[in-house]
Amino acid sequence: MKYFTILLCTHLSFQLTAQTMAELYQKKDTALLRAFQKKNDRFFLDDWIFKSLEHAFIDAGEYYFLNWTTSRNGLTVERSYAYNRVSKPAFVHEQRFRNVTLICQGYGYFSRDTLKYFGLAYLKEPYHRSDVYGAENYQVDFYTFEIFDQGTTCCIYKTKRRNHYEMLFEEKITDKIELMSGDDCLDIIR
Repeated sequence: MKYFTILLCTHLSFQLTAQTMAELYQKKDTALLRAFQKKNDRFFLDDWIFKSLEHAFIDAGEYYFLNWTTSRNGLTVERSYAYNRVSKPAFVHEQRFRNVTLICQGYGYFSRDTLKYFGLAYLKEPYHRSDVYGAENYQVDFYTFEIFDQGTTCCIYKTKRRNHYEMLFEEKITDKIELMSGDDCLDIIR
């Protein structure tokens, strides 16, 4: 069994290096897509369930979206990894639902095949799943920034107005930053 697994991984690795997102899109092979995802997010967990693969043109760019879902702490988490046409990660977006109600959504940042953080907007008035797409005028209650180290959440910060990661380090903004969990891994709480 061990040798079969090694052979399968070697075969998938070879296929991934030889294929573009367009070729992966045509095949829609779930095992190959999972292997591709793990290559680009080395801490991608096996509990994510493949949902769909989509192709779209956005702002004059061509993107492929690998959409995954899982359950965490009573929430359904939906994550979309966007790749450009030459298979390079472009961005990642996540939405968290309680039953059919959107609780929060936001973006993630990658560096060297590792997810570094997620910036999430928690909504004042949660949206029903059917109302989410096109709901651009929602009001934000607060923002959180989940900071990852080796695939594990090491700290979570909460703020009312700082909606971009870089703003966490701006001292001229008087908005209070609260440490929700973990250690002050960015050393910004004073």
